[in-house]
Amino acid sequence: MVSNRKNMKSKRYNVTEDRYYEKRKIVGGGVIGLAAVCSLLFTGCGVKDADKGVALEAQITPIKYNRDAIVTVMSDDGIYETGVMLDELGDKHNIKITVSGIVSYVEPHLKEWKKLERKGNLELISHSYTHLKMSEDAGISVSDLEHEITDSIQFYKKHFKTDQVAFTPPENQMCGQGYEILADNDIRAMRQGGRGYNTIEPQRGYEAAQWYNLYTFGIGDVSTTEERNAWIDGAVQNHAWLIEMWHDVTENGDHGLYQEIAYADADAHLSYIADKQSDGDIWAASMVDAVKYLSEKEYATVSAAYNGAKITVSLTCDSAELPSDIYNDALTIRVLVPEEADDFTKVISSDKKNEVRIFKEEGDTYLEFEMVPNGKDVIIKLQK
Repeated sequence: MVSNRKNMKSKRYNVTEDRYYEKRKIVGGGVIGLAAVCSLLFTGCGVKDADKGVALEAQITPIKYNRDAIVTVMSDDGIYETGVMLDELGDKHNIKITVSGIVSYVEPHLKEWKKLERKGNLELISHSYTHLKMSEDAGISVSDLEHEITDSIQFYKKHFKTDQVAFTPPENQMCGQGYEILADNDIRAMRQGGRGYNTIEPQRGYEAAQWYNLYTFGIGDVSTTEERNAWIDGAVQNHAWLIEMWHDVTENGDHGLYQEIAYADADAHLSYIADKQSDGDIWAASMVDAVKYLSEKEYATVSAAYNGAKITVSLTCDSAELPSDIYNDALTIRVLVPEEADDFTKVISSDKKNEVRIFKEEGDTYLEFEMVPNGKDVIIKLQK
């Protein structure tokens, strides 16, 4: 059995002193071992398990549904009128959109925002309490940082169902003390302002494209739908994670606002994203869903075995690193069917909630399905 967890140093990175420290695990500077360079990690073949049979090749796919890229759409600030439009667009295109809201903007419409979240097209995470600048040169006090970060996160935990595992800093900048406060609040990811694609295996830390400094593309950086759609194509080609930063959606996009987009342009771009998702090229994931999948994959272990009558698949996640009450989303598993069972005509799974998909690749047969890393085995019977 091979873990899909990266090798981690025992001590963690101190974001203010540029040294290692042991206070929190969440900001740790990870060192990727040679065995972890490949994102598809397999169990050992041919090893006999007395209870379950002969071990099979099994893997957690790097991206959910084994897609080629992840695309995340985020809208900053939390203007309610924009939220209504995003809900309509998300519902139309079956895309869950992340609203990174400032508490002082969200709170006056709290009841309405909660209704929108319940519909399932939007998730809400914190973009601070009042949007105080948090960069190193801002001179913000520790007490103000605590209010802007901790109190805002607690607001969202109290009023919304979205798991608070990500944060968006005002003006896309964060100071060293702020990183430590984020870690104390178990925030695992943060998008800042650097432009570009993200790897699907971000490292712990706050350097460019690491978990606390994820790259983005600003929707207002370009002016045409064709240019925005090209970002999606680039993500597929690079096997990458694209995070789009939006702000206000307005009727005509002519209010002169930062990273504003017209409703019709937003509709056209989301239509392209939806088509790419339907074609099987991308996973259009909210920020929280993407963070949870990539994090679970990092600390998960999968194994599969065949005993001549059934395939038994086991999947666990290190609860010491990731609390299981939050990190419990299903991961996509692929299992290689042994040659002697390749003539099956029917698949029966003990997990009735998730379908088993069958793929042929270069003469081999694979089973693919979603599975929650809760330690409960999935039993798959291959019938002739």
